[in-house]
Formats: sequence, structure tokens, C-alpha cells
Amino acid sequence: MRSLAVVVIAALVMGTAPVVMGMGSSHDEGKHAAGAMAEVKAATAKGMPVFLDAGSDHCAPCKQMVPVIDALKKKYAGKVAVVFVNVEKEMSYVSGLGVTMIPAQIMYDRSGKEVGRHVGAMTQDEAEKFIGKGL
Repeated sequence: MRSLAVVVIAALVMGTAPVVMGMGSSHDEGKHAAGAMAEVKAATAKGMPVFLDAGSDHCAPCKQMVPVIDALKKKYAGKVAVVFVNVEKEMSYVSGLGVTMIPAQIMYDRSGKEVGRHVGAMTQDEAEKFIGKGL
């Protein structure tokens, strides 16, 4: 499983995948896997649902998610943890989640149970409906 994730990520970095471009700065690029994992664990410990977006700095559809993620963070502040995971910097965490294509979104309910998974960019309306699965 890890080798597949490494191949997919290598393809993205080398530009051989169809999702190659720059990413906005909204995605907390300084965070590492322990940070994203800690955010998810802290939110579920508080009984808060989690919307996790896995993406890359070199992915056009991921770049489309930047304003959506920003809007979701504002709208659901204190109600849903909206977490971005950079697949290039957090490979082991993302591999453990079973993410093989990006962008990918995973929705966890209040207990931390995965209740939805999506691959590809989403509009804000689609993301809000997806979040509804965890509420």
C-alpha cells in the first residue's frame, strides 16, 4: 500500500500525473503529519466531526479546493474540524489513510468513524452536503 502511495506522489511531483500545478498558501504548509493527525484526534476527542482534505502543492484540482477549504473553516468553526493534509509532507499519515489519488476528502463523524470518502475537487455546496454525512 505504501509503495503505491509513493508511486502516485512521485508521479505528481515529477509532473507525469494529470493534476500538476501550484497550490495556494492556505494549506498550512508548515504542518507535519503529527500535526494533522493530532488535529483529527483532538477534534474527535471533543466529539467534533472532521472534514479532512488530502492534497498537494502541485495539483490543479487541489488548488481549486483552497477557497472551499477556507470558506468551510469559517462557516464551521467550532462545529467541524476542517483539516488539510499535504501528501508530499505527510506521506506516512496519508498512506495509512489509504489515499491513492488527490485531492481526496474524508469525512469522520463525532466518534471518529469514517462516514464518507470522495476523490476530486468539490464545490462549496458539494462539500457542505458531504459534511452533512458527519453531523
